[in-house]
Amino acid sequence: MLDIAAEGLSACQFTLKTERSTTYRPALQSAAFSSETIPQKVLDTFSDAEIVSCHKLVSFNYKVVRLKFAGMFGCGENRVVFDEHWHRFKPYKDYINAVDAIDFLYTVAAERFSAYSSKSPHNYYERYSLLGKNSSYKEWVVCLPDWAETFENSHFDLKNLVLHIRTSEWKDTKDQPLLLIDEIQSDWHALGRDNGYYDIATISDEGSDAAPEAPFKKEWHELGIKLAVWIALQSGHRRVAFTAGNVHKSRYGRDLEGFHLLYDQLIPKALAKLAAKFKCSLEPGLILISKPTDTIRFKSGTGWELRKQGKGEDIQIIKNQVVAMRYLESRGQKKSEEVLVFEISLELADLVKSKGLPLFGWW
Repeated sequence: MLDIAAEGLSACQFTLKTERSTTYRPALQSAAFSSETIPQKVLDTFSDAEIVSCHKLVSFNYKVVRLKFAGMFGCGENRVVFDEHWHRFKPYKDYINAVDAIDFLYTVAAERFSAYSSKSPHNYYERYSLLGKNSSYKEWVVCLPDWAETFENSHFDLKNLVLHIRTSEWKDTKDQPLLLIDEIQSDWHALGRDNGYYDIATISDEGSDAAPEAPFKKEWHELGIKLAVWIALQSGHRRVAFTAGNVHKSRYGRDLEGFHLLYDQLIPKALAKLAAKFKCSLEPGLILISKPTDTIRFKSGTGWELRKQGKGEDIQIIKNQVVAMRYLESRGQKKSEEVLVFEISLELADLVKSKGLPLFGWW
């Protein structure tokens, strides 16, 4: 146990937080349906337009009908949206593209159930996660609220955040479920590694770029692995997958915070020791991801800016992040991504369930 941990942890309590699971958020699930089910009175409003396709949001039965029309001044397409009773939404408006139509319907659904929904962002960095047929994306943060010195985190509006983990649920290319650990990161110890630490008992940080002393200087990634095992078991998973360093280098454009050191050396080494100790399986696996060509970014006051590659200043505003993310996933290039899969043995699972997780070591 580190000296600093021995001094301070007995008087402190770690907290593990994620989004509230009780908050309702509309699901974005769509399905095609036959134009033959459209009521005649609705068909009559389409005049001479040709029906190209029909889709609905499954959860609310809101509908989008794509029409193609021709006239004296040329031809074109638009989308008409309806509620579950085949009534047009007011004010009446047609949509040129599917993204705007779906974004409008999702906004209506969210507002309809706003009393049961959170007004604040529930996840901050989902746009920096692997895209594919995944679900249940979450961000987990580990804080040390009673530490003697305060550390301000740059990614989350929280104090004394030791590390954060970003997870989602997937199926691999063999259709086997797993919990993906998309990212494990410690801003606190990244700063300490780059600029050093100062002694919180004797030295003020005024004018210093150093980080305050903190526990888990060298073991923070092992703490992250322990939490990943606990999260997996709590969510019914026995298989935990970890991304490789090239994923993060590609995501952020450069080798920030020693990604290859962390994801290709330190984490695999710690997992190998754990696998040998508790007879767990550790081997490569594949997941099918979607590599987007377009990008999104949040702009306060307007929503999510969708920037289409190769289109210059072609920017589309989308109100809902879930719609923007679904668009990126659907339009991206499909490819297999290798991950490192750690399968939790019955022995380890029983120990975690009966004894909990130790802060240091493995019992």
